[in-house]
Amino acid sequence: MKETTFIPNVLIVVPSFNKSYESYDLITHKYIGPSNHNQPLYLDMWSSFTKEFYKNNNLFPHDMSDMYGKVVKVACFTYKPYVLLDLNSTLVPFGRDGMEIRIIEEFCRWINCSVEIVRDDEYQWGEIYKNMTGVGVLGSLVEDRVDLGITALYSWYEEYLALDFSAPCIRTGITCIAPAPRLLASWETPFLPFTLYIWIAIFFTFIYASIALTFAQGGSTKNVFLTTFGMMITQSQSDVGRSWRIRSITGWLLMTGLVLDNAYGGGLASTFTVPKYEKSIDTIQDIVDKRMEWGATHDAWIFSLALSQEPLIRQLVNQFKTYSFEELERKSFSRSMAFSIEKLPAGYYAIGEYITDKAVLDFTIMLEDFYYEQCVVMLRKSSAYTNKMNELIGRLHESGLLLAWETQVALQHLNYQVQLEVKLSRSKKDVENIEPLALRHVLVNKPEVKYVGNIHGNEVLGRELLLGLADYLCEQYSQNDPNIRSLIHKTRIHLLPSMNPDGWQLSTNFGGQDYLLGRGNNHSVDLNRNFPDLDAITFEFERLGINHNNHLLKDVTRLAAPVIGARNSRCNPLDNVNTVCAELLVANYPYDESRSGALASEYSASPDDDTFKEIAMAYANAHADMASVNRPGCHVNGPDQSEAYNFGKQGGVTNGADWYSLKGGMQDFNYLATNAFEITLELGCKKYPLENELENEWNRNREALLAYLWKAHIGIKGIVSDDTGFLENAIISVVNLTGHTPKPIRHDVTTGVYGDYYRLLTPGRYEVTASHPGHYPAQRIVTVPQRQSSARILNFKLEPIRYEDGALFFDPPFIRYQHVVGDQPRIYKRSLFEKVTNTLLQARDTPKP
Repeated sequence: MKETTFIPNVLIVVPSFNKSYESYDLITHKYIGPSNHNQPLYLDMWSSFTKEFYKNNNLFPHDMSDMYGKVVKVACFTYKPYVLLDLNSTLVPFGRDGMEIRIIEEFCRWINCSVEIVRDDEYQWGEIYKNMTGVGVLGSLVEDRVDLGITALYSWYEEYLALDFSAPCIRTGITCIAPAPRLLASWETPFLPFTLYIWIAIFFTFIYASIALTFAQGGSTKNVFLTTFGMMITQSQSDVGRSWRIRSITGWLLMTGLVLDNAYGGGLASTFTVPKYEKSIDTIQDIVDKRMEWGATHDAWIFSLALSQEPLIRQLVNQFKTYSFEELERKSFSRSMAFSIEKLPAGYYAIGEYITDKAVLDFTIMLEDFYYEQCVVMLRKSSAYTNKMNELIGRLHESGLLLAWETQVALQHLNYQVQLEVKLSRSKKDVENIEPLALRHVLVNKPEVKYVGNIHGNEVLGRELLLGLADYLCEQYSQNDPNIRSLIHKTRIHLLPSMNPDGWQLSTNFGGQDYLLGRGNNHSVDLNRNFPDLDAITFEFERLGINHNNHLLKDVTRLAAPVIGARNSRCNPLDNVNTVCAELLVANYPYDESRSGALASEYSASPDDDTFKEIAMAYANAHADMASVNRPGCHVNGPDQSEAYNFGKQGGVTNGADWYSLKGGMQDFNYLATNAFEITLELGCKKYPLENELENEWNRNREALLAYLWKAHIGIKGIVSDDTGFLENAIISVVNLTGHTPKPIRHDVTTGVYGDYYRLLTPGRYEVTASHPGHYPAQRIVTVPQRQSSARILNFKLEPIRYEDGALFFDPPFIRYQHVVGDQPRIYKRSLFEKVTNTLLQARDTPKP
């Protein structure tokens, strides 16, 4: 019998007789295993003589804990992010993925079954007919062609009459993206200062005044309308009339015109100052009032609304239309309809692929949701899998894996550009905030740059160049050089000509001829090897999967070697720092230390590798010959030795560890301990050049020194605040959206005491998030242009997390789940699935051999 294949424990009692007593054979069918499910399975025999079982076997052996590879048929179709089929099987196991596919895969791993996909891309969700047949996923279930059905199946009432539902696995909100409001047409501008009712009142005032003036003139209509119109726009009259009636009407009209003229002028000025847009579609009432179509490829979107008797909802259902994929894609550019989407628990959206990254730019997400639904796994009535599936879904909710899976699937398979545009479609896309001028605009919003020279006392060129730079800046400023004045007005410049004056003095006393004498200070300490080795900490965090590689001084106790004074050190949040040395001719950028411990030739990239390369190249390209491929290399130990490598062949720049690895360097320390971005400049082959060579060296480096100062103005800057004022130590996180795949830049910066921050970025498109304890995070999108004389301004005003109805709205690292244990909702940290997601992104970013 076909029905027995759906029931795990069918016990058949077969009587058998012999001469002395009766016995009964107990038989079931083979329910588990990959095949032969109709084959009888002998269990035991019961004797009426002994009143005992012969083998004492379990009469109900199929407890659903181990299906021994039994094939479970699953009906579904491709619908992102729930189910994705036909993927590359070399990258994704079995060529399938998705939030609900992962539930099924985990289910079969748990009970040891095999998955067989039964797809129906033509009918998709399908429907159930009155004769208990059907098409699509629902039809396959009701006709017992499959065991389970998935793909965003909601808890629909009509389907529940014929099928079993699992516990809810995904809560989804259904709404629409509607055409974004556009600027009103220019011909409407003259009518915008007054409302329709005011214009009607003005019209009747004009008619009434014209009639009154006609009577005052003894019934004459000569120039009545022109005179009335002229006085209503405060145009003076050459003849005010001799009659007191005419004069009183004229005076009254002039007073009316004065009021109207001033009100209209003020309104028109406001219209030109603040652009006027069409009314946006925010609510169900709005979309019904505009009689705008909304739709998708299947009418499953309105199954949950079909039984509603509310007039507004019935009208909404009537406006729903289904079209083919191609037609929907065409309509997405016509602004003629809205498109249904799903809002998922972890903040992503289920959006049809007919909405492209170009079309979505002209849509905004509605504020009001049409309805909420619970996604379930559907099964036949009294299915043996129901209880096990419910138990699994409960465990997935408790662990937070469902949210982790949503994030992973979204990052791997969804169009992130479309996701981001929908998410931020309601926010103001212009990054320039309009606000009154305040004192803080003068005190802050200036990036800071620090030049440090002579860290090795016997490398004196940097010392001399910085003294020359100070003199040059002051001289050009006093001569009103517009570029220099602009640079100084926009930038806080710090110059430290000699970081190691005692080493310089020692080297100078001996004529600057010794290669090592004066390199260290008077205590024989190499200052560029004596900073806390924060590289070791960040590399340890990377190995442990901890996403934390900035402001690491608080973690300095993790170092094996003690660090004296490290806890009390404090560094200003400078944007650009530059250490000037002399040994070769190259701009060196982080990391200086290799991850594996290799002494050389290991590229050790930082999260801001692209930015470091750009600011290093800025110096090299502006230098006279640092980036030249034709210049000779330096001699390492003397004129008789072969030349060292010419870094001009790679643009005059190098990654520090790729050249040679060092620990305790200042540039890596500043990057990992503060907001600073630091590179090291090696400015020549001679550590101690002669006096007559200094002018030539100044000319070779002058433009490069200035170009590097201007690089403090690339990227973004702004202020983070709330209703109470500035927010210090707010975190600014950045995701690079420039390429096809979004790449988080895993190095955050923080705000200063005035809430100000500065973030160096290369040209491109970025998602920027500002967060602070006790506040909801805010996100914005910004495009950094190719050429910048000033960083883009991106201010954030954060909303505090408030107490409402006695319940605490938790900080962003926490989330409240729908799964309830007892009478209290459980609260889980998001760190688990964030760690999984970060690991996934790192794997995607790693180039394959």
